Amino acid sequence: TVDKIIDELKHTKTAEREGRGQDKEDQYALQKLRAKGYM
Repeated sequence: TVDKIIDELKHTKTAEREGRGQDKEDQYALQKLRAKGYM
């Protein structure tokens, strides 16, 4: 329910994106992929 979601957001101390591997890559990861032709 909406109330459960709001309660979870109030009590969660970690960011939504904290566990994503992409965020741990260096800042030029996308540029490196483009240079290699992946994008």
